[in-house]
Amino acid sequence: MKRNILKGAFWVLLSISTVSCSDFLDINPHDSISDAAVWENMDLAEAFLNNCYTYVEGENENGVPFCSYTDELFHRTGYATEVYDSDWVETRADMDDVADFIVKDCESAIEKLPLKYESSDDFGRATRGAAMAVKARTLLYKASPLFGEPSTEKWQEAAKASKDIIDLGVYSLPTVSSSEEYAALFYNTQNPEIIFEKLYNNKGTYGSALHYLFQSPNGPYNGYNGWGVWLPTYDIVNAFQNEDGSKYTVKGLASYNISLPSVDPETNQIIYKDATIEATEIKPWEGREMRFYANILYDGAMWGYGDDNHAIAIYEPGEEGVLPGEQSPSYTDGEYWNATQTGYYMRKFLDPTYDQYSETIMDTTPWIFFRLAEFYLNYAECQIELGNKDEALKYINYIRNRALLPDALGTYIRAEYEYERMIELMFEGQRFFDLRRWKKMETIYSQENWPTGLKIYKLKDGTLLYQHNENPLQQRKFVSPQMYWMPVPRYELNKCPNLDGKPYEN
Repeated sequence: MKRNILKGAFWVLLSISTVSCSDFLDINPHDSISDAAVWENMDLAEAFLNNCYTYVEGENENGVPFCSYTDELFHRTGYATEVYDSDWVETRADMDDVADFIVKDCESAIEKLPLKYESSDDFGRATRGAAMAVKARTLLYKASPLFGEPSTEKWQEAAKASKDIIDLGVYSLPTVSSSEEYAALFYNTQNPEIIFEKLYNNKGTYGSALHYLFQSPNGPYNGYNGWGVWLPTYDIVNAFQNEDGSKYTVKGLASYNISLPSVDPETNQIIYKDATIEATEIKPWEGREMRFYANILYDGAMWGYGDDNHAIAIYEPGEEGVLPGEQSPSYTDGEYWNATQTGYYMRKFLDPTYDQYSETIMDTTPWIFFRLAEFYLNYAECQIELGNKDEALKYINYIRNRALLPDALGTYIRAEYEYERMIELMFEGQRFFDLRRWKKMETIYSQENWPTGLKIYKLKDGTLLYQHNENPLQQRKFVSPQMYWMPVPRYELNKCPNLDGKPYEN
């Protein structure tokens, strides 16, 4: 059996995965395994699935070549697999061909993987649903504008793949009655909505467990002095609807006279200068939909384990004599160099019952690769593209109703769908790739004065003022079409002259 190799420096880790899977498939060709060899079939299917997922990742970033070489053409050096034969003739594969290859291998995995494992010892292993999920996401991307020419046939194929997962009857959307219950879905490994997840052992190594890599760096108050790595922007926070399903709008803007601290360049001392700002005293987070409180940590929200549970304080002094909040960037009693610059912290995935100070018991929050809600939304998108608005609305509203929101009406069906997808899948690694595949990056990522945040000022009488800080936190400019694809390093192109450095500019 010939290997399928992903080449390129950026693809080093992807190459390791595809080579490992190809090695396994080379040693265990599927046509030589009898139906009675159940576990061998499952191992083989998992290798097919891992190979497929790796190709999905590579294809999504910058397209891939198919490179079929026999063992004698390869040797291992370090982490990468290098071609030492000079006969490199491969080019970037056609997008549809790559998708078809992934789907074919997914179908091989689907044939062999079980719907569920009988033993709890196998919990977390890939199932038939996981292979179906890779297939369905691949077909959705294949049908999308960035990856080629959309067609009715492609959207129908993608719709069927997502509907097949829904119709399995294995996964379900659990009902929730509060934002706390909704938030708990994302740190519960037994969530019936989960199709495939990465599990973490609570006895893991301190420096490599999810506790250290995710839970601690993202919390606002966790023993690491304000490490807030994922910071929701002003725009995304304001995108959340009100609890009645209406659009959120800023209310109560007025002019306020305050005094802001600055550093005197001559004395290097803090001085206060009078300023007039446009702000509001109305808290931006009052009366918002359930998912807001499950996704976002804001000034005044309660957070912390056990006796450390307290109101987050992100405000800054608006008058002399006021101390900054402990989770604000200007707080100096600690190492708050990485505190929020947007006025908010991420809440999603963080387990409030976990002791983040622990160095012996690690966090077990899973990383969810696939869950049922994605495929409700994928199916709805396909139905929109096929002109079946009522069918699309049904599945959009399943998601909205779970969040205790009223039905979307379908008046602006695409906008309603894109809102629901953005909010439901927030922080799950989907939004960036959705904007790419829809070819909307230059619209969203090239706005003037973006991204921005919220400034909160506290006055001596306890009044809090909320001001939109219109100064962009970073300078971002998306240039189309070249930024839609990650470039291949020049030294890789020199080794592989037929590998086009400007892929798929359509």
